[in-house]
Parts: sequence; structure tokens; C-alpha cells
Amino acid sequence: MSGVDDYHPFLESPRRDAERHPMDTRRAELDRGDAAVESRPVVLSPGGHADDLHLDIAREVEQRLRFDSSIPPSRHGRTECDVHRRGSGQTGADRRVGTGLDGHSARLEKAEDSRRQAEGGVGVVEVGEVRHLGGGASVPGGKPQAASGTGADGAGGAQGYCGVDRLHAVVQQVERPDIERSARQVNPGRGGSLKAHAGIIMRDHAGPGSTGSRPSRMSRAVRRQIGQLIVAGFDGRTIPVELAALAREFDLGGVIFFARNIDAPLQVAELAYAAKQLAREMPPWVSVDQEGGRVQRLRAPCTEWPPAATLGRCGDPELAEDFARALARELRALGITLDYTPVLDVATNPSNPVIGDRAMSSDAARAGKLGAIVLRALQEEGIAACGKHFPGHGDTSVDSHEDLPVVEQERPRLDEVELPPFRAAIDAEVAMLMTAHVRYPAIDEEQPATLSKAIVTDLLRAELGFEGLVATDDMEMGAIARHRDVAEASVEALRAGCDLLLLCGADAATQVAVIERLIHAVENEELSVRQVERALGRQRRAKERFLAAAAGWRPPAARQLNALLGCDAHQAVAERMREFADE
Repeated sequence: MSGVDDYHPFLESPRRDAERHPMDTRRAELDRGDAAVESRPVVLSPGGHADDLHLDIAREVEQRLRFDSSIPPSRHGRTECDVHRRGSGQTGADRRVGTGLDGHSARLEKAEDSRRQAEGGVGVVEVGEVRHLGGGASVPGGKPQAASGTGADGAGGAQGYCGVDRLHAVVQQVERPDIERSARQVNPGRGGSLKAHAGIIMRDHAGPGSTGSRPSRMSRAVRRQIGQLIVAGFDGRTIPVELAALAREFDLGGVIFFARNIDAPLQVAELAYAAKQLAREMPPWVSVDQEGGRVQRLRAPCTEWPPAATLGRCGDPELAEDFARALARELRALGITLDYTPVLDVATNPSNPVIGDRAMSSDAARAGKLGAIVLRALQEEGIAACGKHFPGHGDTSVDSHEDLPVVEQERPRLDEVELPPFRAAIDAEVAMLMTAHVRYPAIDEEQPATLSKAIVTDLLRAELGFEGLVATDDMEMGAIARHRDVAEASVEALRAGCDLLLLCGADAATQVAVIERLIHAVENEELSVRQVERALGRQRRAKERFLAAAAGWRPPAARQLNALLGCDAHQAVAERMREFADE
């Protein structure tokens, strides 16, 4: 796996990498000023294919025109982009790709030559400006900007995919309607459909008739990444157009798969691949709850794992490691990059309706030891692990999916029982911890952990020294949604110190309302820009750590998936675990 210090341009912030990828600049106005157009660098993941770059440009511009109401139908025309590839050692002719835009074709011209870069370099793709040419509108052309990079593959690293080299780093320049101007005054409450909101949230409100709302304190770089703070759920077995539109407008931290999204293994892999194409500057997490037992979204032909309590009853570190490695290999084959496991709660309440055998043990030391083994093995196999539910959900008698539980234990008891597994996970360098929608009056008399600065910032960050990502449990669960507006609670969670908001429902309006409210909160200084920047920074570091090595991943062939998922070796591990299921 690549180290975090390896240079991957697609993971670099525009601020940190300003010389290589200049900040966005407005280039021109469409005829009569109907919409602003800007030039934006978009970076293809390392290992990506140049042919995919062609298709991605056509698809992205087509969808952009389709959903952006700022460009009237009369302005929709064909999209043209010149792509010059160097270092291929081949020559080629023009190709036609893409689908019609309002009755016109999308044409990409690819001019190739046989020039080679210096030894040790990789191919360079120069992407010309995309121009909206229909309906009398035009954008001044410009000289393509070269995107250079170096990589380990060298000139001999070409692999065949339609005769195009695999590239380690490719920078696109795409002109698109400007959505990065000052934010309008938005309704902080729940909104209507995504199509009604997404196209106007970021539109300029200055000018004649403006109410003169407060100038934005949010930088353009932060504004365009605000969606990185969200992991979104959705309905169906393909990426909905509403979610794709949200990702284009605001970026997206990740997606989460549930049973409603899953059919056959190849479909899951293709869905994961489609989700990864939503990336703008940072790739999204493709995540799932795959614990074993009653919480596992992937069923046969994947290996169906017994509950985690079987590992605790066995107490064998080797079995725990074998389980985690087998689990990780199946997830990785399907394109999943983040698993919300292990459960680090200590099962001290037999009447707990939501944890039970999801916890590894009723003994804090054993739960911590085995949890650390599981998360370390997952992460060594390339899957980011998320331990949960901080600071402990094991001693509750209310299901937080339905309402807000309260743990009445005093702080010394929390230090002795609930917190040790999380300390062990932090020592094992867990990538992410998930907060509990549970109130702990001994630490914070009013707020549940997810919304509590005393718990997230003071306890988890300052006292326990955790520097990784803090994710919320699903913000649409009853423990939050029955008592607060989800969008308001999302602002509170970030203010408390969380970095990632899980919105696991499929309601696009809720997802947009949360983004609207976050923007509004920053504009009105309810949420500091610094807080948002810190969350984005932690997100970037985690993604550099886990997603860079898998950036060129593609869905395996069906026969490869069938050979791995539920294979004899993995079934043997599951059978060893089942021996401890009935104790």
C-alpha cells in the first residue's frame, strides 16, 4: 500500500498545491450573461484510463447541462473537448463518444503523437476547454493546459484498454456553469426536491435588487468541498441522478450501501465503481455495515459471518485476525473501502435491544484486545475501519434507532468499562470512530454524545488523543430526529467536533437541506470556517491513507468474484466462529 507521504495529485488541496493546480478562475460569460463559466481542474485517479477521461468529460458536461437551470435549453449544444495525449508511442484518429445534448452529439477529439516523456515519467493528457456551442452561445477557446506528473510505472507501464495507457495522474480542465459564487440567504429548514435547490444554493445574490446579505467568509475551496462532510444513503441499485447532481454541486464524502442497494456481487462492484466516479477533488468512501450476525448487508454468495460475540467467547486472537482478513478481502473485491466495524461497546446490559451479540464481550479488556486485532487486520488489507459507538452503547435499554437512550453511570465507571476498548482502538491507529446517539449525564447533562463538545472534543480528542476521523451515527435515527431538526443537529455535530455526517436515508431533500444549513451556518458564523477546514483536513489525510492505493480499481470479472466470495477458506473461518455461537 502506498504511504501517506507519496504524492498523489488527485488528493492535493487546491490551497496546498496551488502551483500545480491553480485555483478556479472565471473565464467568460455565455451570450447575454445567462450563466458564468469557469475553468476547473478535475483530477483523474491514479491508475485511471485516458479513455475513461474522455467519457467522463462527455458524461459530466451532459449531466451538468441537463440539471443546471441557469443554462436555458436554447443554450444547450454540443460539447467539444480536445484531448492531447503524449507518451503513448502510438498514433490515433478522432473518436466520437458521448450521447446527444439536446439533439446534438458530444464530440471529443483526441490527437495523439509518439513523443515520449523523459525516462521514468508517465503519459500526459492535455485537456482543452469544453465549449457550449449551441444556440448561438460560445466560450472563447484557449490553449490546453498540460498536466505533468511522474510515476513508478515509467514509459513501459502501458496496459491495454482500448489501446490507451494507464495514467498515474491526469488533470482535466473543464469549463462549467459557475456554482461557486457567494451563497444566497438559504432557508435553514427542510427543502423541496434536489432539482429545486441544488441549482440555486450557490448562485450569486449580489446585483440589482440584492438585499445585501453578509459577504461570504467561506473560501471557494471550502465551499466546493462542503459535501465531503456527508456520507449519503440512497434507494435503488444504481446511483440516482439526484445524488449525482448533489455530488457535482458540492462534492460528496461517501456513500453507504444497504440491503436495498444490493443484488448480485457484480452489480455491487459496478455500483461501487459508479460511486467512485462521483469524485471531484477527493474520492468518496464506499461504505457498508458488515459486522456479522444480524448486521451484515452482504449475504450469500458472500460469506455470511456469525456475530462478533463468537470471537469474544472463543478469545482466540488468531481467529479474530483470520475473520477480519477474509472479510476485508471480500469487501475489497467488491470495491468497498470503509466498513463500520468493529463494535467496541461492552455488553454489560442483557436487556440491551440494539447491541447484544454485536459486541465482542462483556469484558472490557477482551473487547478492546479483540477489537484492536480486527481493525488492524482490516486496515492492513486496505479497508478503513470505523469503531463504534463512542463512548459506549453497551449499557443502554433503549434502541437509539427509535429514541434517545441515557447511560446514568458515573465517570469512574465509564473509565473502567466503556472507554478501554476505544483506547485500545486509538492505540491501534483506527481510521475512524463513530459517536453514539446516547446521553451521558456524567459528562454532559444536556447533549447526546454526537452533539456534545465535552465528549467529542474534550474527551475523545483532548483527553484520549484521537486524531482520526469522527463520524456520527445516522443523523436520521430516532434518537436525533425525534428531538431535533436533522439539519440543525448536523450543524451541532460539526460544532461538537465531528468530521463526517451519516445521512443514511434516501431522501434527497434532507441531504440538500443539511448542506444548505451548513452553508448558512458558516455564512452566519454559527459554525467556524476553521472547524470545517479541520474536518476536511482529517478527511483528506484518511483518504490519502486508504484510498490512494485503490484509485485505479475496476470491477473484477464475474468469475473472479465467484472464486473469492464465500470461498472454502473463508467458509472454514466462519465455521470455526460458529462453534462458539450457542454458549
